[in-house]
Amino acid sequence: DTFYRLPAGAPLNASVQLGNTSSAPKEVMVVLHDQDWNSDPVMCWFALPPGAPLATYTVRGRTAAAWEHAMVAVWDKTGDGLAGIRLDNVDVQYQPGLSVTGVECVVPEAPATLNLARNGDFAAGEAAWNAYDMAGHTVSGGVLTFWDDDTDNGIWQDTFYRLPAGAPLNASVQLGNTSSAPKEVMVVLHDQDWNSDPVMCWFALPANAPLATYTVRGRTDAAWEHAMVAVWDKTGNGLEGIRLDNVDVQYQPGLSVTGVECVVPEAPTNFNLIRNGDFTGGKNQWNFYDMAGHSVSGGVLTFWDDDTDNSVWQDTFYRLPAGAPLNASVQLGNTSSAPKEVVLVLHTPDWSDALLCSFTLPGNAPLATYTLQGPTARAWDHATLDVWDKTGNGLEGIRLDNVTVQYQPSLSLTGVDCGAGALQISALADETLPVTPTPVVAVAYLESDDPAVRRDGAWTLQPSDAASGGAYLYSSGAAGDSLSLGFEGTWLEVVYVQHPAFGRFAVEVDGVAQQTVDGAAPESVFGIRTRVEGLGEGTHVARLVALDGAIALDALAVQRLADLPPQATPSLEPTAAATSHLTLEPTLVATAPLLLTDTPTVPPAATAAPLPLGEGLELVEAEDARVTQTGAWTAHPTDAASGGVYLYSSGMPDESLTLAVSGGQLEIVYLQHPALGRFAVEGDGQLLFEVDAYAADTVFGARAYLTLPPGAHTLRVVALEGTIALDAFAVEPTAQLPSPTPQEQATPTPGVETPVLPDATPTLDVQDTPTPTGEAPTNVPAIPTATLMPTATPTATPLPLPLPFVDPLDSPTGWLPDGAWQFVPGTGLHGSSAWWAGSTQPTMNSTFTLTTPLDLRLALQPRLSFWQRGSLPAGDLASVELSLDGGLSWLALDLQPALPAEWTERALDLTAFRGAVVLLRFRLQTTTPLAGSSSVADGWWLDQLIVEDLPLPTSTPWPTSTPIPTAIPWPTETPTTTPLPATVPALPSATALPTATELLPPDVIPAPTQEPPAAPLDPTPTDLPLE
Repeated sequence: DTFYRLPAGAPLNASVQLGNTSSAPKEVMVVLHDQDWNSDPVMCWFALPPGAPLATYTVRGRTAAAWEHAMVAVWDKTGDGLAGIRLDNVDVQYQPGLSVTGVECVVPEAPATLNLARNGDFAAGEAAWNAYDMAGHTVSGGVLTFWDDDTDNGIWQDTFYRLPAGAPLNASVQLGNTSSAPKEVMVVLHDQDWNSDPVMCWFALPANAPLATYTVRGRTDAAWEHAMVAVWDKTGNGLEGIRLDNVDVQYQPGLSVTGVECVVPEAPTNFNLIRNGDFTGGKNQWNFYDMAGHSVSGGVLTFWDDDTDNSVWQDTFYRLPAGAPLNASVQLGNTSSAPKEVVLVLHTPDWSDALLCSFTLPGNAPLATYTLQGPTARAWDHATLDVWDKTGNGLEGIRLDNVTVQYQPSLSLTGVDCGAGALQISALADETLPVTPTPVVAVAYLESDDPAVRRDGAWTLQPSDAASGGAYLYSSGAAGDSLSLGFEGTWLEVVYVQHPAFGRFAVEVDGVAQQTVDGAAPESVFGIRTRVEGLGEGTHVARLVALDGAIALDALAVQRLADLPPQATPSLEPTAAATSHLTLEPTLVATAPLLLTDTPTVPPAATAAPLPLGEGLELVEAEDARVTQTGAWTAHPTDAASGGVYLYSSGMPDESLTLAVSGGQLEIVYLQHPALGRFAVEGDGQLLFEVDAYAADTVFGARAYLTLPPGAHTLRVVALEGTIALDAFAVEPTAQLPSPTPQEQATPTPGVETPVLPDATPTLDVQDTPTPTGEAPTNVPAIPTATLMPTATPTATPLPLPLPFVDPLDSPTGWLPDGAWQFVPGTGLHGSSAWWAGSTQPTMNSTFTLTTPLDLRLALQPRLSFWQRGSLPAGDLASVELSLDGGLSWLALDLQPALPAEWTERALDLTAFRGAVVLLRFRLQTTTPLAGSSSVADGWWLDQLIVEDLPLPTSTPWPTSTPIPTAIPWPTETPTTTPLPATVPALPSATALPTATELLPPDVIPAPTQEPPAAPLDPTPTDLPLE
């Protein structure tokens, strides 16, 4: 009893030091109250881990009424009889100047290298843990088993410690799986209100996986008030269950970590590392990289492709030591009448080590067992399996079943062994036995600077992350510079680099020129391959000799190495001999399929070359301190990004990046991906255009182009829907970029050093930057075989349409309709046909795109006119859009929230785009159906379209600068969202993560009331970060 009274509304501040001497967690309640308990007490609940040192805890609040006797109490709410809770330096003050609303419970900063998780070994059952709406959970033998029938719920705990910004965290858990089906688990470290980005990893557990240790490392991007840990069942199949034990969460100030690191355990021995290898769970756990088709029937997967670039693959989520013997077994069949070539690969995520076999399946081959065995050359972080359709004939299809991959230490292996086992006799019936597959027995892969490769002439070794092995060789530019190699086998493959400054080289075998290869290309491309086949069995000498200009050679692949004979001097000029067997495939090298559906594993920071810029432009990275961030942005390191880092948003709308720029040409460099959404580009507060970052594949280096009038401007890129990823800005170098108060940013790794050639040869600017081709990034080291090389098929580009362009829209051809657009005969302006997009389907984005671009290069005053009518509900938007980059980004030329009821002509000025070739499209964005609408009358109708060049008035002077199209601003009404009830904790996967609730209600006094923290939407760990 303090023997003091207090007025109503008196601000109180109480601090105590608490510690725990016991080996079990302790729960403590600190209470300020009146002696008769007639007024609500001010109280907080705290939890102390075993062995917790003394630390300061604070309780703040106001009296609800006048108190006759202010009292303070500290309660042991554990009741386990163990000594004991430590208490010191109790200080209770009435502070009239204190600003406090409600009750504030302030926890201390986490002590270093102490396990912040309480009862992490579950020796005390489920004490200190919260199970939010789980289908089942139980503790047996000191291990928690839990499971759920959806993906929204998890096991979680508030550590009751706070953390500073940039705090390095290391969390380890043991996970296992008691069910007969795979399980997916997400381990998350986060602040209680989710206002700061969480540190989280996604893991996958095979059926019946034993307990193994998984680790999550990362840093807080801001100060955390309450550090929390959660383990989620993301499978939601209702099967028991995920096993959890030995949870350990530590604040480790000395830990060096960049981004998020997800460390998987070493693979158990003699255990199938593949999940759903018998496809009884359909396509679950498998990834299909841009396949033409794939389906599961009768527990067998059938897949096929129309090129050779794509595969079916799975990350095992296990690591392997160097020299680990691996045994992979698959059943393969062929449903088509033509032979199929299949490549089976085990590899690291970065393709720095791989084991592979190539098999040929005859037409209509039944299922048979094929094997791949070999040792790892080095330690693997994530063992990954790929099965590739290397035929590319578009015929259905390759059958796949009973996939197993095992780490078998008892196997004695010295190289790669490819074999075919017994056929499935029960499946043969009257079918003809297939021909025995012909495996690739071995592959020798050498870097160009390997000692086995002899150099003649002047060669320079240039380090580069984009090169195989981290470096390549380039010649002096003199004809006759050469590399030579002795080998055995029937084929040879050369990996080289293309660049605008490179010349030609010849590939000679045994003194006979087999190929002439041109190393010139419009831009830098790493990993290009050329292959010579059909050589006779025996020993050969390969010689790669420069014919004109500098050349850059990266690596060589052969079947087996052999010693070089005494030096010979073969001809420098290619001859016509032996040309029938060569295959020249100058395309991008296949990289590992993107890890988009398994885990947000973040690779270590790496070096990347700067992007190629438009003439006279300066590159400003998205993470630069001059770029102002609004909202929650995460810096993610990756080789494929400009400067080695890009930023991605949290998925909330209105998150933005802002940069002060000068007028002129500007470029915005961004990423495309199936999980990314849309963003708007604003200049000085006005909407200029929107960009849709969705793409079927991951694309780095996509660009949006714009031109601003002379003078100072503010450029703002703002998220409209979903997550967006921004990489860099290319701006005029005269731009006066302000230096705001620097925000905490990820530091980009310095760019790759540009190789410099002797004076006689132009300086090279070889860059690692991937180009926006729709292909996966090409900076991953190449696979040591030509059979894994994608082949790009050139496509014809239609010639642009000259003006005038007149289309009465009375034909269903010439346009690409998407969504709700339809061709409706007899409904046009003069009774002819028209195009129509209905507004009866909510939340649809419907586009109507002219398939051929329009040529405005010779136009002086181009104008677009068309006739329209329709009706739209509030919130719908009809827009006319142009693209200057072939459809990569779109500029909103005209926005209409309402349409005329009767046919009306609408004319739009295109003079801002004269001198350009543009694509044209109409887009209807619907929100809700029109009340009382009919199925045909409502929506947007188009007819009688003309794009023409009007004569310039003689009295009007030629404009001195290119104007920006006037953009109609978006509707000013912003839809509001209704907050979740405070009593329903939300989880961040469509719902929000549970918040702290009472652990043990007090026995005598009223329970404390705490507001549950709000949570953001699902952070979509399966999609981000991108690689």
